[in-house]
Amino acid sequence: MPNTELTDTQWIPTELDGQSAMQLAGRPGLELRFSRTHQVNGFGGCNRFFGPYECDGDALSVGPLGSTRRFGPAELMKREAALLAALQSVTAYRISGENLLLLLRDRVVLRCRPGGHNQT
Repeated sequence: MPNTELTDTQWIPTELDGQSAMQLAGRPGLELRFSRTHQVNGFGGCNRFFGPYECDGDALSVGPLGSTRRFGPAELMKREAALLAALQSVTAYRISGENLLLLLRDRVVLRCRPGGHNQT
């Protein structure tokens, strides 16, 4: 059954595997969007990323993801790669209050706060 909770939503990653997303990015502007055309896209700190997603109930799969190829500081690139790997590892999601929790089995790998709605 199609799920509309994620459709046309925008999120701001705040925590990756228990680490603050500000440490992840080193700068503001992280974003994650789920479109009505089953595309996910966003910004990981240096690069824009994009790819498909599928949602069935609370089950979620993301990827494979592609990205632009800008370079940045080594630590930032490493953390951005971890963000993309985490996104592609998710198996489920949950909305907890206003937060989006992306899960690998029962473990939260990415926590996001609302960032508005997509206009696509």
